[in-house]
Amino acid sequence: MCSSDLVRALRFAWPHRTRMAASLICGLIVALFWGLNFSAVYPLLTVLLENKTMVQWVDDGVAQESAKIVELEKTVAGILDRNSPDDERAVASGELARRESELQTSRTALAWYQWSRPYLEKYTPSDSFQTLCVLMACLLTAMFFKGIFDFLQEYLAGSVVS
Repeated sequence: MCSSDLVRALRFAWPHRTRMAASLICGLIVALFWGLNFSAVYPLLTVLLENKTMVQWVDDGVAQESAKIVELEKTVAGILDRNSPDDERAVASGELARRESELQTSRTALAWYQWSRPYLEKYTPSDSFQTLCVLMACLLTAMFFKGIFDFLQEYLAGSVVS
């Protein structure tokens, strides 16, 4: 496609710029709702299969991440304490970078769990069945809005093409 074709396409599309922008925004909102729906499935399955509330799920996450952080800190300290020749130092340097990256990821996850716990404790039900109902209602609501924005995106994109 040469630049003259691009200029011609832009001249055709320019009068429809608001519809195209609205279509793009609707598409981004649909993508956001897809991500939210996928993100909600894991807590939903945890509540369903393990009979837990969201607060219990977060508490388990805090315990797992804390244990992982302690283990990774020991591993990093062990790598730093090594006195190794130059060839092994390069390998140790790569291992150290990997472990420090894992440590940072675990610390971030722990911070998110700790940040979300008070809100979940305050706003989510303390019964696992009620938690399941709330999660299902949120999932269905998100799917409903995703469908609306998906329709709008298709309608707007189709009106530009027609």
